[in-house]
Amino acid sequence: MNIEVDTLFTKAITALPFVANYTSKIRDGDYLGYVFLQPDWRRYEFMISAEQLATKQDSAKRVSTKEKQNNIEQLLQTEIVKIQQLIVTKNHQEQAYQLPLFTLPNSNWQVVEQGKASELANSLHHFVDKIDNHLALKFYSVELNFYKRSKLISFHQSDFNNQQKWLYFIEVQTDIPNRYNYYTLNGLSAPIHDCNTLIPIELTTHNVIDYLCFFCFFIQSEGGSFYIIPKVNDSIIPPVIWDEQFIHNNQSLKLLEKYKTPKVISRGKNSSIYQATMYFDCRISIVEMEIFPTGKVVLITSKDICSALPFRLEVKLT
Repeated sequence: MNIEVDTLFTKAITALPFVANYTSKIRDGDYLGYVFLQPDWRRYEFMISAEQLATKQDSAKRVSTKEKQNNIEQLLQTEIVKIQQLIVTKNHQEQAYQLPLFTLPNSNWQVVEQGKASELANSLHHFVDKIDNHLALKFYSVELNFYKRSKLISFHQSDFNNQQKWLYFIEVQTDIPNRYNYYTLNGLSAPIHDCNTLIPIELTTHNVIDYLCFFCFFIQSEGGSFYIIPKVNDSIIPPVIWDEQFIHNNQSLKLLEKYKTPKVISRGKNSSIYQATMYFDCRISIVEMEIFPTGKVVLITSKDICSALPFRLEVKLT
């Protein structure tokens, strides 16, 4: 029966389009399967115990060969469902760049009307990649409640080589009507520090979490942006990761149970400490960060919920 089980499992699992390789072995009567997934060769292991196989065999003694095979296929389908939960759907990847990747917890992006969009295209002409028809560009804006008279501007071009690339700018109203200054958010700290000093920044208990999310996302390291997850089931996270059955390192991840909403955990005279759940590169962590009235942010502690996730947060700001 073990040969029959192995033949059935090998044929079905290797036929899955997201499986790179499959191997198996028998140990003390147990059937062990090792699934290697594309494109990064993650490994998923499963075991069908000798007792499970014996139960299926015993129950199948009085039935036909076809029914016997159906009993084994029930075990197979259970494992296939688990394997499929490790795959990011194509729909999620396509939706990832339909709106700006960055969002503020308490604000929503608004589409910029055509007249203003044309003005933005002219003002930001160095960043508009050879598009003659500026009306074909769609700009988005959102108010920044920690900078006076300022908005966050974003746009995406369909011909960007990286479809998850969005460009972001801070637009600041000057003292002259209809005149604006623009700061390019390119992953470096200098534009944000300049804004904190020149605009200047005004942090309150109502907007500090917005600022923390903003600061972490737009100051990048080699691994990319530091994304503060503002709420459970946040759309930037592939939905499968939130699923209670999502398996990572052969264990249920249970992100819903481990997730921490951004919140203050202590206040001092000159700073406050906030706790949050952060998504960076291919890891999710619980972090504590100290925030100062000047806009300075210092990482105090970081504890991984999981590392080496199969889903990497890719954010291109330039």
